[in-house]
Amino acid sequence: MLPKLMRRCLMFALAPAATLVFACSDAPSAEQCEELLAHVVEIESEAAAGTASAGGEGDDTERRKGEILEYLGEEYVELCRDTYSRERVECALEASSYEQLISCHDG
Repeated sequence: MLPKLMRRCLMFALAPAATLVFACSDAPSAEQCEELLAHVVEIESEAAAGTASAGGEGDDTERRKGEILEYLGEEYVELCRDTYSRERVECALEASSYEQLISCHDG
């Protein structure tokens, strides 16, 4: 399950590559980007838990979230600050589902 969750988080991080936003004054703060990463991982973990079998998968959820946050951490924050607009990050922070996260890229 970890690789699938990590792929989805990376997909969210890299999806807007074709529409990069480099306006420095519009860049989100490092804190916003850290919050975004944690938020994306949380949404993805909840989605994965909803589709996981009842075989004790939930026991590893917190460990897996920590692994993902550690793995993506600094690189994600840098990518976020260089790529996303503050508006896009604020939109994603308001999202409560994967579909809502993706819709922030469409706007």
